[in-house]
Amino acid sequence: YNTGLERVDIPDSTQKIGENAFSSNESLREVTLGSGLDGIERGMFVNCENLSAIQFPSNITYIGDSAFNYTGLAAVDIPDTITSIGTSAFANCKSLQEVSIGSGMTYIADSAFSGCDLKDLTIGGKVESIGMFAFSSSQNLESVVIPNSVTEIEYGAFQNCRNLLEIEIPDSVEAIGGFAFDSMNSSNNTAWYN
Repeated sequence: YNTGLERVDIPDSTQKIGENAFSSNESLREVTLGSGLDGIERGMFVNCENLSAIQFPSNITYIGDSAFNYTGLAAVDIPDTITSIGTSAFANCKSLQEVSIGSGMTYIADSAFSGCDLKDLTIGGKVESIGMFAFSSSQNLESVVIPNSVTEIEYGAFQNCRNLLEIEIPDSVEAIGGFAFDSMNSSNNTAWYN
């Protein structure tokens, strides 16, 4: 719950922080992660609506489910050292416009970036599968380049991306799930196949 906390500096000596440790701190604006952590647990910063930026040190290897759900992040750069992000890890970040996913990830989890305001998306060259609703409802996303490493785009992965004009799907893609590029709640289909 909101404690009025505005800044958190996690020292290098801290090795573990529990689930939802800083959740719903609406005043939290700035976080510095120490080198002792190896991951960010489930819901750690969920509902920290004013948290606008985060940098991941090289020791971070995973981000748990809903870790940054409903935060004010504007850009996320997932370094190559991060090998997994959980379901809804960055979902519903209405200010999130830029996402770069490094080459450490092979799977983009279900709803990982669903409900964000993405404009720029870079998917790392080792991603093999894009999960259900991973980027759904990214209203300002206009183009997507799927890397040659991807073999599967799951159900609804880019559903309701109403302004999607261009998508490059490589020959490596073997399966595309239902409604993967559907534009629900609209009388027009997604622009790229309209």
